[in-house]
Amino acid sequence: MLTEIRAYHLREQTGLTQAQLADRIGVGQCRVSKIERGDLEEDSKIGTIRLYLEAVGGHLSIEYVTDDQRTQVLVPNHTSRRHLQFVQAVSRS
Repeated sequence: MLTEIRAYHLREQTGLTQAQLADRIGVGQCRVSKIERGDLEEDSKIGTIRLYLEAVGGHLSIEYVTDDQRTQVLVPNHTSRRHLQFVQAVSRS
């Protein structure tokens, strides 16, 4: 089962303001606001989103989805090796 949650709910659960979270991950408050609004088209980097999720106690997971297959792309954090591993999980829904 897939659970969806808005990014700002994750931040609120940690008790952080946008400004405090921005300080913690080294970006401006406006960047945190953009991430929470889903405004990721132009200038948001995966690394910034990863830092956001780690700051609220989680991690980043990326999936590549086709019609009948879901492939999880494991994104290394700052302590792991710098290559991506691909784990294939076939979804038959």
